[in-house]
Amino acid sequence: MTTSLDQLPFDVLFCVTLNLDLEDIFHLGQTCRLLRALLEERTVCRRAVEINHPYTEEALSARNEKNTYEQAFQAIYERRNALSTAYPYSARVLEQQGNSFVYRQGTVCIFDAGMVYVSDLRTKLNPVHLDLSAIVRPVLESKFRAFGDDGHSKWEIDGISLCEDAELAERERPLLLDKFHGSDIGSTIAFEIHNGYFYAVSNQGTFEVEEIDYTSFYHVVRFPLKSPLPKDISKDERLYRRQHKQGPIHDSWTDLTLQLDERTNETVIVESRREWAQASSRQSRTFYVTKLDFREEDDMEESSDEPLLPEDDLYVPLIDSSNNAHWKPTPDLYSWSQHPEFSPTDPSPRSFILARTKFRAYSYACTSFVDLVEDERCCNDPSQPPCLRLRIGSRRELGLEYSATSCKGKAPIDEMKPNFLDTQTRYRHSSIRMWPPSASRCPCSKRLHNILNRTLPSASPSHTRSITGVLDEQRLIFMIKPGRSYGPSDDNTLGTIVVVDFSRPLTSTAHAPSAPQPPSLSRCDSKMDDDVGVHVDELAWYWSSDSKGRCRGRTCQ
Repeated sequence: MTTSLDQLPFDVLFCVTLNLDLEDIFHLGQTCRLLRALLEERTVCRRAVEINHPYTEEALSARNEKNTYEQAFQAIYERRNALSTAYPYSARVLEQQGNSFVYRQGTVCIFDAGMVYVSDLRTKLNPVHLDLSAIVRPVLESKFRAFGDDGHSKWEIDGISLCEDAELAERERPLLLDKFHGSDIGSTIAFEIHNGYFYAVSNQGTFEVEEIDYTSFYHVVRFPLKSPLPKDISKDERLYRRQHKQGPIHDSWTDLTLQLDERTNETVIVESRREWAQASSRQSRTFYVTKLDFREEDDMEESSDEPLLPEDDLYVPLIDSSNNAHWKPTPDLYSWSQHPEFSPTDPSPRSFILARTKFRAYSYACTSFVDLVEDERCCNDPSQPPCLRLRIGSRRELGLEYSATSCKGKAPIDEMKPNFLDTQTRYRHSSIRMWPPSASRCPCSKRLHNILNRTLPSASPSHTRSITGVLDEQRLIFMIKPGRSYGPSDDNTLGTIVVVDFSRPLTSTAHAPSAPQPPSLSRCDSKMDDDVGVHVDELAWYWSSDSKGRCRGRTCQ
């Protein structure tokens, strides 16, 4: 007699869930009502959240009893699923325009003609207006603000304390990041503040061109915020990046960020590179993840015993004092550290050229890449510029028994894949999805196109627009401005800010239902269409539980 999962004692089922990811637990609960009731039990939800995603905003809110663990469990799944499947919960245009903006941890700061408008996107509070002269390359944290400048090929970092009880150490001058190369934030260098430390990473070893070189390294710097002094700097100038023999890099596609691990709270390097793999004629984009390693000096001395140059290379005898060649053996690699854009089994992937890719980002938390592209095939209206659409692809780890099938396509062939230690690990790549659907599909799709594709001023050049954006775990924010004229008026050009939200607000425990229910978000057009005079905001769209049915029946708005 066979025993199904729903007949197991709860203690046994609880032990099973300890070895499952949050998504697997959620999907298991969708198989039948009894399992769903068992898996929505508070203890299961609490362990799933605290083991798999303890450093998320939802987990912190549940820990502080602002919402329940059942709600946090549901919210984490919905947020990650919405981003990886390209199906957001809302999209809207912010009322305030500006010259530039900064977004971090749910708060957006919009700069316009000497004024800064600060708004918390997680609440409905009115924006705060601040009269400031300028904001230049900020990195914000709750107690400090750090800023820098890249004059004369040198980075200097300084900061100010925002709290009386968090004073900075006395210093004579800003902190100089010596031998820290790179000047393009987001491409060659990146900064982050986390766990009381300031992090800086560069993928440039030097400003000079080396005729003979072997290995590329990340240069990582870290120092405590309370003590921005040279004696407190931790460095790693030989964090492995790649071997040059792997092929040339298309530098225009390179993106460099520092992101946080929701499970371990560690800071990791995430770099996107488009490469001619193995010096072939075919380009491929891959997203690389590298964990930081600030070891003690004794450990670093042990690694210094490695040979300085490869022993069997033909160019070694030609190297003299005029060369500054670097080499390091390829370390052990794991499959989680490399995410190719296309699946090896995708027969005909569609890609976009650089000129049509207006924004690129990668979410390490959701193992998904997000591109904002101009799609000329979407609406095919020659009188309008190509439609701006999200292009999202993701992957998930599969079980050990999964066997992948092979077929022809543009993806790298097996011979070009690196040798991973975890050879049994397999991944399922989702189909690359485009959002929103074509404007002709239904009324709300047309409204979404109007939100994402704001009309530019009539004086701007036809079909040219400049887009800057920021992606975090919960939302994508981007600003649309007319294309650059390379004149003095560019700095004063106003842009429209669009917010695409992949999460929906949590219900507080004061209003939480007695039984676990997913948090609700009413859509502005989710009322009955028979209600005459219902106002529909053309600059906002919100998901509702009956959205798909209304779109199929074309009763949406």
